[in-house]
Amino acid sequence: MDFYHLQKTIKQRKQANLQSSEDVFDEAVEFAYANLCVLQRMPAGYHFQLLCFDGIYETLPEYIYNLYPSTQRIYSDPKHRGPFLKVKKPWTLLDVVKAAVKL
Repeated sequence: MDFYHLQKTIKQRKQANLQSSEDVFDEAVEFAYANLCVLQRMPAGYHFQLLCFDGIYETLPEYIYNLYPSTQRIYSDPKHRGPFLKVKKPWTLLDVVKAAVKL
């Protein structure tokens, strides 16, 4: 496999990961909202953010996760670190929300 085919394969895999997450986005938003979390799409089309609150009347989130489904990366916000999320790759947004709610 040469470099051109490798780049093409990587790009296709990233697009497939992003599309599978976008397919379950509405369901993940509803599930997060029902469990005191907010899942939102950021201005860039490949970046999502999961905010988890401790109580109903909280104004600041307890945990913030930055999600990148195309590259399968999950980053905790440095000022609102959450526990480690155990998800199997390739994950979707719904898998991450379920892992965050389980904690």
